[in-house]
Amino acid sequence: MTASVGLLYVTAVFVKEMNGFILVEDYLEENSTSIYHDTVSIGGGSVFPQIQSQSRPRTESLDLNPESSLIVEISGAVSDKDRVVFTIHTKTTLPEFKHTECTVKRMHEEFVWLHNYLIEHDQYAGYIVPPVPPKPDFDASRAKLQRLGESEGSMPKEDLQKMKTELEAEYLATFKKTVAMHEVFLQRLAAHPALRHDHNFRVFLEYEDELSVRTKTRKEK
Repeated sequence: MTASVGLLYVTAVFVKEMNGFILVEDYLEENSTSIYHDTVSIGGGSVFPQIQSQSRPRTESLDLNPESSLIVEISGAVSDKDRVVFTIHTKTTLPEFKHTECTVKRMHEEFVWLHNYLIEHDQYAGYIVPPVPPKPDFDASRAKLQRLGESEGSMPKEDLQKMKTELEAEYLATFKKTVAMHEVFLQRLAAHPALRHDHNFRVFLEYEDELSVRTKTRKEK
């Protein structure tokens, strides 16, 4: 039997640019909010956005039977242009897993591979498999930020700062939504009485190296 609870809330978001990468990390605590400052590079300069977290319920799938617990979360994500690398952390007491805790890095193509495998497998005919998360797409937000960075000398600083803050918030919201949808996909699989025991799902969560499906999935597209 499973139950969903919402005890954890996002309390801080850090955004950093490192060699063209946008690093977004969420820190979770219970029932609190905070304000943080950090740097985001836009165009040729840097700005210092003020990011205030929004308290929101964070749902996790909890198995009330301690002998068969499987809890999956995305603990971090890094965006590089149109690629997002998700850090997936798993805690489990299922006997088929080699470790009670494991952390792996996965890309969107691997989520697609797992979903396609499950819906095509005869063993799961008739089961409702969660829909695959949409491919990360930040082109619109990134283009707006780039155009704004190129016009820094042509508008008042106050207006420029306001627009930068709004666009940064839009970019970050899109990124966080993408991460959340990928996490929900995994949590729904983990809560399913049959799919949670699938061998390939276990490989997805446990195998520490890159899965070979990345290249195959890109070629198919």
